[in-house]
Amino acid sequence: MACCILAAILIAQIMAVLRRWAVFFGVARPGEFDDPDTLPRRARAWLARPRVRAVVGTLVAVELLAAGSWIYVEHGTHLYRLGDQTYAALRGQRVIYSADCGAPGERYAVRIVLDESGRVIRSERVAARS
Repeated sequence: MACCILAAILIAQIMAVLRRWAVFFGVARPGEFDDPDTLPRRARAWLARPRVRAVVGTLVAVELLAAGSWIYVEHGTHLYRLGDQTYAALRGQRVIYSADCGAPGERYAVRIVLDESGRVIRSERVAARS
C-alpha cells in the first residue's frame, strides 16, 4: 500500500514538472498561481531591442544560406530528379534514372522516359550529377 502512495506522489511530481515546462515553453496557459515567466515573453522582451533583432535576423539568414547550400550540394541531383519525375507524372509519363554508370572519371546515368503503356519514348545519357 505504501508503494502505491509513493508511486502516486512521484507521478504527481512528474506531472507538475511537465506542466511547468509546458507553461514555460508557451504550450499551456499559466494558472492563477503559476509564474507568468514564459519563453515567448522572454523572446518578445529580447527581440524588442533593435540590435538583438538585427543580430537574430542576420543569424537566421546565414543559417538558411548555409543549410540551402548544403542541401543543394549534397542533395541537388536527387531533388532535380525527383522534380523531373513529378513533372513527367503530371504529363502522363514515367521517368526512370539508372544508377550511376561508367568509369570513375566519366560517371553518367541513363534517363529513360516511358509513356502510359510502358513504351520507351526517349533514352538518354545524363551527367551523374545534374
